[in-house]
Amino acid sequence: MTISYRVIEKDGDLEELAGRLSGEASFAIDIEADSLHSYEGKVCLVQISTSEENYIIDVLKLSNLELIRPVLLDAGIEKVFHGADYDIRMLAKDYSLEVRNLFDTMIASQLLGLKSLGLAALLNEYFNLNIDKGFQKADWSKRPLSREMLSYAALDTAHLLGLRDILALKLEAKGRMEWAREEFHLLSLNRPKPRQLISPLKVKGARELSGRQLAVLQVILEFRDEKAKELDRPPFKVIGNDILLEIAGAHFSTIEGLRTIPGITERIIERYGSGLLEAIKKGNSVPTEECPKFERRQRTRRSEAELQRFEQLKAVSTRMANELAIDPAILCNNTCISAIASASPSDIEEVMAGTLKSWQRNILSREFRAIFG
Repeated sequence: MTISYRVIEKDGDLEELAGRLSGEASFAIDIEADSLHSYEGKVCLVQISTSEENYIIDVLKLSNLELIRPVLLDAGIEKVFHGADYDIRMLAKDYSLEVRNLFDTMIASQLLGLKSLGLAALLNEYFNLNIDKGFQKADWSKRPLSREMLSYAALDTAHLLGLRDILALKLEAKGRMEWAREEFHLLSLNRPKPRQLISPLKVKGARELSGRQLAVLQVILEFRDEKAKELDRPPFKVIGNDILLEIAGAHFSTIEGLRTIPGITERIIERYGSGLLEAIKKGNSVPTEECPKFERRQRTRRSEAELQRFEQLKAVSTRMANELAIDPAILCNNTCISAIASASPSDIEEVMAGTLKSWQRNILSREFRAIFG
C-alpha cells in the first residue's frame, strides 16, 4: 500500500511543522522505538498525521523535540493515539515531554466492547485496509530506513483521525464519552517506570534453585547486564534467561563444562566464557547466610464473610459488564474486587473511591454498597 509522507530531519522543518500543528484542532501521533534492539530503548521516529498530510520526524537526526512541546501541552489540540501508554512513557523518558488532551482509539474500542482492539484489525474493519505488520519488531535505530519501513510507519497514523471520529460517535451514542475522557486523562499522567533492580528471584524458573545456585544466578545476571550496557543490547539478546538458569543450576568451573550446557554456543564461550566462570566463582564464594532466598508465601486467609462478598461482588460486576457488552476486567478486575471485598462496612466508600474510577463507581457503587448492608 502506497502512502505519501514527508520526512522531517532538520530543526527548521520541525519548527515549520510545529507552527502548522498549532493551528490544528487535532492530529494523530505515534512513535517507533528500538526497545527490542538496545539496552534502554529510545524513541527513533515520531509519526504525525493531520487531516491533510503525514509526517515522519526522524528524531535521531534532530537536536531535540522541544519545538513540539507547546503543541503537545496545548489542551485545545486533541492528540490521537492508538495504545498510548508506551508512547507517553517513552516521550517522557527520552524528552521529558507531556501530552495533554489525548484520545486513545484502543481504549475507546475497549469501552465500546469491540472484540478486535489491534490497529490493523480496526483499520480492516472500518476502512477495509490490510496493513502488513511485518515491521513491528524492526530495528528503527538503523539508518537509512527503507521506503517500506517509512511507509509502514506513516500508516500507523494516516487513518487514526478517521478512526477516532467513528469511535467517538459510537461512544457518544452509548453515553460513554465521559468514561473515555476519564481514562484518557489518567493515561496522560503515566510516567516511565524505574528500571527494576537485578534479582534472581524475579527470573521465571528460579524457584527450583538452591540458595547457593541463586547466589550464582545473581552474579551472572549482573555480569550479563554489564555486557548488555557495553553492547547497548537488551540483556536477553546477550544470553537468554534459560541458559543462565542452566549455568546456575550446574556445578561447572571449566570451559569444557560450560560447553555441555544446552544453548551454550561457541560464540558465547568465545565472548563470555571467562567472564561467566569468574561470575560462577564469585557466586560460589558468597557466604551461605547471604545467599538469596525466596520467602515463604504467606497466604492471607480470608474470612468466610470476605470470600462470600468477593463472589457476590464478582457476580454483580460480571452481570453489569455483560449488560454493557464490555470485558468484565475493564469494568472491575479481580484485584479491585478483592480489595473491596476486604473492606469493612464503615470504610467501603473510602475503599471504592481509592480503587474504582469515577465512571466505574457510577455503575457499580449502589449494588456494591448493598452487599455490605
